[in-house]
Amino acid sequence: MFQESQSLYIPASFLPLAESSQQSVPRDRLTGNFTEAKMAEAQMTVMDGGDFYAHEATLNFTPLQIVLDFKSVTPRTDPRGKGKPSFVLRHNVILLDPWHAKKVSEVFNNVIKKYEEEFGEIKKPKSLEKAEKKHKQSQEQTGDPKTPVPTYMG
Repeated sequence: MFQESQSLYIPASFLPLAESSQQSVPRDRLTGNFTEAKMAEAQMTVMDGGDFYAHEATLNFTPLQIVLDFKSVTPRTDPRGKGKPSFVLRHNVILLDPWHAKKVSEVFNNVIKKYEEEFGEIKKPKSLEKAEKKHKQSQEQTGDPKTPVPTYMG
């Protein structure tokens, strides 16, 4: 069930220079990809990060970049907390130029479409629908439409 991954073209100006010639690694003129012969000469080290489950994400932008901040909030039991709730917040930030962000969005939408074709429509979990209904009822009871939405921090 593993799906084929998609990759984005990275402009040659972002690639390091070859050590021996101090020139860019040659690329195919039409596609911008490395030629097979030159790929055999190149050495690449891949440093994988650890797996990361994001409970929430914040997206923002500046004039020059799109910022994706993925967060994972995990409750902990800490005897030093003296009964107070204890959480660990981890986050991974990804910075993209706007063009690459748009391309990532297109790839993401394509993957979601393929997923739904294979496994069916993605629907909101019933537990989330129930929590939203409970929150709406709470707002109606208090008469305050600005009742804050519950958060991880209680």
